[in-house]
Amino acid sequence: MDSTIIDLFSVLIVQNSRSIQKIYSELLSDIGLKISDVACLMIIRHNMNGCTATGLRDATCYDKALISRMLADLQNKGFVRRNPEDKEKQRGARFVLTDEGTALTQRIDRLSQLISREIESSLSRDELEKFALIGTQLTDNLKRLSENIDILKGGY
Repeated sequence: MDSTIIDLFSVLIVQNSRSIQKIYSELLSDIGLKISDVACLMIIRHNMNGCTATGLRDATCYDKALISRMLADLQNKGFVRRNPEDKEKQRGARFVLTDEGTALTQRIDRLSQLISREIESSLSRDELEKFALIGTQLTDNLKRLSENIDILKGGY
């Protein structure tokens, strides 16, 4: 049976997502974080002035309700807080890491580097560069297509 690239791509994405979720959830079990929490923390970390809920939604493609629940949970755990510069804002406030959040993201960075070393160990630099390029192109193409569904209408 022949498989299309989207079939293979979809299966690989699901398998990789589950593997990554398992690794992070087991190694960060003392904190009880999900991969979605990790993604949001790292996005906030890389936005020095903080990140809004809308910015997190755009960066992750998670829905608004999930972002709100995650931010509330991360605040309750003491990892993020509203940017003090935005204290007057009801909407559009940026979230920044607390000291505990910064320490946690440093721990996540070390874990990510360890995971990367392990999964890259049997690949050459050239293979990794090609993978990054092709993976980015496929992802960009799929995102563009998802934003222009009309391209597909009538063709199946």
